[in-house]
Amino acid sequence: MGLGGCEAFGIVLSLVGTALLLTAQLLAPWKTVGDTWIGIWRDCNVGRLDQCGGLTDWLKRIDVTAARGCFIAADVLFLISLILMLFAICADKKGGLITAKGGLEITAGIIILAGCGAFTALNLVDLGAISDIGLFGLELRRDFGYAFYLGWASGGVVFISGICLVVGGNQRSKKEKASNSLPVVMIPQYGPPKDVNVNTVSRNQVAPVTFG
Repeated sequence: MGLGGCEAFGIVLSLVGTALLLTAQLLAPWKTVGDTWIGIWRDCNVGRLDQCGGLTDWLKRIDVTAARGCFIAADVLFLISLILMLFAICADKKGGLITAKGGLEITAGIIILAGCGAFTALNLVDLGAISDIGLFGLELRRDFGYAFYLGWASGGVVFISGICLVVGGNQRSKKEKASNSLPVVMIPQYGPPKDVNVNTVSRNQVAPVTFG
């Protein structure tokens, strides 16, 4: 049984969501503060990517901590969903596994969106069009980086892919149940005829015939 429309579309969106999810986490510019890019895993000096380093004080940054925790949970769920997909490729009945994968991706998408929402809410005070006064009276421009928007996009794509996979998996399960419930036509088997013994007698005698 080939892939249905919803299943194929869900798998394509799942691959796109995986790429966006990894890119959003690996890139640094979730927010910019002056000449520094701050991500959920590292920070960099703007224009000098060779000076990137891991976040050592991320526990003090509530916004980064919240986003990182949500993305770790989403990564685990997404990994489990990929394992289910591998099992589905080898299984005869794929509907249940595809539906389970879709459910995990819906949950992962919600968690990603929740992490991005928490990051947004915790930074609304000092990001956007607001500037701060730094050392020597210089203004430190604060704004969201493009990796932040990639995080939102990854959550939305993963969520939609999960919905498509759940719908496609349910359709496949119904087809699998229907194929198993088809009536079976029994063809009667006829054995060979029983032996017939005929005794040969003379012309004037009646030949006794024995059947069975």
